[in-house]
Amino acid sequence: MSKKRHPSPSPFDPRAAAAQAEDLARKLPEHREELLIEAAGEWEAAGEPEQALAICDRLLSTDCENAPLVEVLRIGILWDTGHETQAREAAERLRSAHPHSAEIWHHVAETFEAGGDLRTAAQWFTAGVTHVLGATPHIEAVRLAGPDAEDLFIGRHRVRRRLGLPHDDWDILADTLHATHSPTPLEESLDPAPTPARLTAKITALHTPLHTPRPETIPYWPAPEYAELLRRHPDLAKIYGPDHPTHRRQVELRLRALHAETTSPLAVSPTTAAAYDTYASTYPDSPPNAFAPDPATGTIPWPPHRNAPCWCGSGRRYKNCCGNATRG
Repeated sequence: MSKKRHPSPSPFDPRAAAAQAEDLARKLPEHREELLIEAAGEWEAAGEPEQALAICDRLLSTDCENAPLVEVLRIGILWDTGHETQAREAAERLRSAHPHSAEIWHHVAETFEAGGDLRTAAQWFTAGVTHVLGATPHIEAVRLAGPDAEDLFIGRHRVRRRLGLPHDDWDILADTLHATHSPTPLEESLDPAPTPARLTAKITALHTPLHTPRPETIPYWPAPEYAELLRRHPDLAKIYGPDHPTHRRQVELRLRALHAETTSPLAVSPTTAAAYDTYASTYPDSPPNAFAPDPATGTIPWPPHRNAPCWCGSGRRYKNCCGNATRG
């Protein structure tokens, strides 16, 4: 019997995604704001900043629950389209509102960093830390606050290093946070030039046992495989979700919860319906939720950078997909 083949997914089209999100916003008023924010992000990705700005302005003219997030999106679009003065004015208004979300401070800081204004970026990263965690943050509080809070420290370290500023206590904290998720020192991640010292360290590492902890992985079935999984095992819908969007969201939320509980590296482990069949037949007495794919088949480190492709394979940036705060 020939193996059933699933059709390859079509390339992701941000214009189509934006139009679809706007259409859904009209049909689902209870999710209007979330869907319009998604549409604005997709119009931006599609190279249609005017469309994206129009949606942002429309949202901000109403009683918008996620106004800071919309303002962040608007600031980034203004900056990217050459309206630097307007972007700075909007950023100052946002800062005066004292948002308490690490994501907000991180996004604006990265906008200034990408635009080459490193001093303003450093100010935003630093202000974000103090607004979210206070003037004397402890490492456990940072971990509990989640990946965006950690990114504030790592981003601050990055721009301060580019400015030639001396290492301070918060930079040391950034090193510690980074070390819990990556075996590569933060200094090397920020400046991976192959100096003799680094080459010697790498050669030494090849001749010594590896002590890097294996990542804790969460199984994830891409859409075609998930449909096949539920066809073969309908009862798994109670554990992994009744449909693929729910399954994908459960994976993201589980990873966020683990991130607050553990210092071990985390990863997504894409898998197949056939892999689950093998597990079920090999370990018939084991519970279904104990299934763990073989890491040798490949894993995706989590969390990805917010502007990196999302771990779910959608083709969208993580911040516009599973990392979208409005979907929490």
